[in-house]
Amino acid sequence: TEVVATRVFHQAAQLILTSSRFSSCRALVSQVAADKDAILRANRRDCEHFIKVRDTPTRTLPTFALTPQWLDNLLPSIEGLAELPDPLSASTPLAKTHEEISVSEVRVPLGMIGAVSRLRPRIMLDAIAMSVKSGNVVLVDCGSSVRETSRAFIESVQRALTAVDLPHSVVVFVDDATTPLSQSAVGSSPSSSSQLATSQWLKMHEYIDVGIVCGANRLFEFTSQHATMPLIRATGHVCSLYVDKDADFAMALRVVENSKFQRLNATNSINNLLIHQEFPQREELLERLAQKGAILLGDAAVTAMFPAAGLATEEDWIGVQNGFSGFQRLCVRFVTKGMDEVVGFLSTYGSGQSDGIISSNKSTVETFLRRVDSACVFANASTRFSSGACFGFGADLAVATSRMHCRGPISMKSLTTSKYVVRAVDMENGAAR
Repeated sequence: TEVVATRVFHQAAQLILTSSRFSSCRALVSQVAADKDAILRANRRDCEHFIKVRDTPTRTLPTFALTPQWLDNLLPSIEGLAELPDPLSASTPLAKTHEEISVSEVRVPLGMIGAVSRLRPRIMLDAIAMSVKSGNVVLVDCGSSVRETSRAFIESVQRALTAVDLPHSVVVFVDDATTPLSQSAVGSSPSSSSQLATSQWLKMHEYIDVGIVCGANRLFEFTSQHATMPLIRATGHVCSLYVDKDADFAMALRVVENSKFQRLNATNSINNLLIHQEFPQREELLERLAQKGAILLGDAAVTAMFPAAGLATEEDWIGVQNGFSGFQRLCVRFVTKGMDEVVGFLSTYGSGQSDGIISSNKSTVETFLRRVDSACVFANASTRFSSGACFGFGADLAVATSRMHCRGPISMKSLTTSKYVVRAVDMENGAAR
């Protein structure tokens, strides 16, 4: 019923004043800041339940644990959305049209968006702020593991919407409250209650125009089995860097360390490191990374040179996490056959999100950028730059690896589509073909 009401509201959403859409971002920031303590308390309850059910040591916090600093860093990016141009204001005249008509391409909202993620409450705020600013309505589904956190965020969001005279129906929150929290499974895969709630809205294609899936590959596998609407995929976060034989050591160390450690659980931090066999400081690079805290795994050649490294399995190369220490894991392979081997490795094990090369050889760099088929490719730059903020888009929802509709950081423009406005040149007599 709530989804239907939201869809009906969207049919009149074009009547919302631009000022209301813009002010919603500022109102959201102000309200979340005011409710910060309540949100953090709710998040602690989720974390405590997670640790209890998982029988995880108390010192090991879940990846969705929030801190005051985390919220303080998040809010400016949302507030910055208000300063960006209106994504619905673009109107592009088409040059070569029939002589009796004039045609313009204008941007319009996608409609109703369903955003599903697991263990990443940040996505909820980004999805709401970006959707409302771009004239969409949104359904957010973050799963039972962050249920208390999600409820606290939604209460804050509803107060912000009231402050700018927008109805609560702009946002639908999927709350699988029919299953008691104590009975819900937790983890990166959906719980049984989350699965049921998610599978239900995924079949509502007559109301929801597109789904955006943010999380692990198995979340996309689940959603694609049930969805009857198009899906934008932002899943699979196996990013890699290749250190070429002509790389400068100081630059390589700086870029690799940042790509791995700037935020360990970021979706654009690297899982795999490829090093050319002829790079002269291979061993020193591995030693420095181990000192930094990397848990090194590798193939036989790597373990022979660096005995402290463990032997990597197929699951390690594709980024399967085994516990929270998995985020410190870095899988290393020595490259002996040049670019063909690098491209083959990334095609086999990569997720097609963010991959980069470190080299002083311009020809090698350009070959890598041309041949590697990922959403974002980097030359002598950290994969952590793969974000809407760094690309000038403002906040982003996630980094899409889909090929249809959008690819790379999902920006506000990604939440719009085209409409063609056709006018007769002679508006009094009309136009006929």
